[in-house]
Amino acid sequence: MNDYENIIKNTQKAYELCEAPFSHQELIDVIKTDNDLKKQICILRLKQINSQEEAELLLSNLTNHHGIIREAAAFKINEFLKNENFNVFFQKTEFLKTFLDAVIDMNPNICRLIIEVLPCIKAQEYFFNLLFERTLEVIHDAKTMNRRNRGYIYSKKIFKLFWYLEAIAVMGYFKDQKAIQTIIENSYDFDDYTIREKCAKIISHAKIDDKLSRYKDILLNDENYFVRRQLTQQTN
Repeated sequence: MNDYENIIKNTQKAYELCEAPFSHQELIDVIKTDNDLKKQICILRLKQINSQEEAELLLSNLTNHHGIIREAAAFKINEFLKNENFNVFFQKTEFLKTFLDAVIDMNPNICRLIIEVLPCIKAQEYFFNLLFERTLEVIHDAKTMNRRNRGYIYSKKIFKLFWYLEAIAVMGYFKDQKAIQTIIENSYDFDDYTIREKCAKIISHAKIDDKLSRYKDILLNDENYFVRRQLTQQTN
């Protein structure tokens, strides 16, 4: 069977799965299997979550699976967390580390989908502390790397830091001013402009005191337009 025939066959299977009259329990049963094609479609067809166990099943597909499964799970989790009828099922403390892992998924669509609903997490302080610890760890690793040996590993650190800082900005939990100050002080001068841009975004969202105003002034005069824009957008 050639590639064209495979595409036609898989498209036909997908269509049949989309049209099949599955009950909610049948969808859940398929999601428990290892059939990626069926699982992806059944995840996307979910209309509700009825228990914490079902929420855990959906979360278990958010990491350590093929990209199509992770993205489908992220899409539905985004939808359910925004819905007050289902939000409660995703609040278990043990679930939060899975969200933290998804924030730095290699697929940016997954990162965005999960970061968008971080404000829906009830345990804001607990999650922020986890996020803060991971962010500081990546900052330290990136800054202490030997410049001569920088390459893929360094780029991976920058990728993680980019999304961690985006998560801090979007989450909007700024009660721990000392932690926010530490993040800003350690990210405002990164060589990579995308990190300075995310630092500027945090500054633009947080209520900074006089100690941090100098970092805002520095970034307002940054050589990179996108860094400056994060701050000028808030003042225009």
